[in-house]
Amino acid sequence: VQLAAQLQHLGSLLAHYHFSEEMQQITRLTTATDGPPVSSQTAMLAVLGVDMEGLTASFLRLWGLTEALLYRVRAIPADVVIRTPTSAPGWVKLVASCANEVVVLSEQPEAGQPGALAQLLDRYHQTLGLDAAQVQAALHQARDKLARHLTNLQPTATR
Repeated sequence: VQLAAQLQHLGSLLAHYHFSEEMQQITRLTTATDGPPVSSQTAMLAVLGVDMEGLTASFLRLWGLTEALLYRVRAIPADVVIRTPTSAPGWVKLVASCANEVVVLSEQPEAGQPGALAQLLDRYHQTLGLDAAQVQAALHQARDKLARHLTNLQPTATR
């Protein structure tokens, strides 16, 4: 699940690394206040001719990875109703998608997080049985582990 969750972001990492100027153009298109709003997917298609998922799939194929893995790393779109998976790859995809949505939620301004958490729980509760306390505890634990890890990486002279 961890690998699938990380690979769901591979397209974004590749795009920012290999196409930094184009990504700045995409950001300008999506944040422009004049004219109708442009989604990041539409902007990426216009500028690069491919979306994040397509970029990820292209690299995974280039690296020789199988279609089975590609299925797992395609995140469940936000507008798709969550259904109970009938296979192990489906569960991997579901849990990785939920984990990534939790990360996105945690990066929002604090004022918007309760509403975003409620939407996430509405979306995943029936299938995964999550509640707000479980998600918040997992976020707290992840932040603690990250803080300890970053502390351990500091040179001993600065501790």
